[in-house]
Amino acid sequence: MRKIAIGMFSLFLLISCGDSVKTYSKEEKQEIIKLADENNKSKQELDNILKNLKEKAEKGNNEAKNEYEEFMALINSKVKIRQTIPIKL
Repeated sequence: MRKIAIGMFSLFLLISCGDSVKTYSKEEKQEIIKLADENNKSKQELDNILKNLKEKAEKGNNEAKNEYEEFMALINSKVKIRQTIPIKL
């Protein structure tokens, strides 16, 4: 009985101490950003994702920092594409 209790406690500690970050592929990130442009609910979800990633990155989580930087790079590249003026020949 004692071994089972210690095992359960150890398992609980491992699960509760894990600070996992959901990772997205580049295509998923682009899709999330695209949906955020079209829909306010999706925009709020993107804002929540970015807020959580930024908070975890500030606490020293390198995985969250990388995810946040990738999201911001995609958002900034999308803004630059929109700001370019088409050249008429």
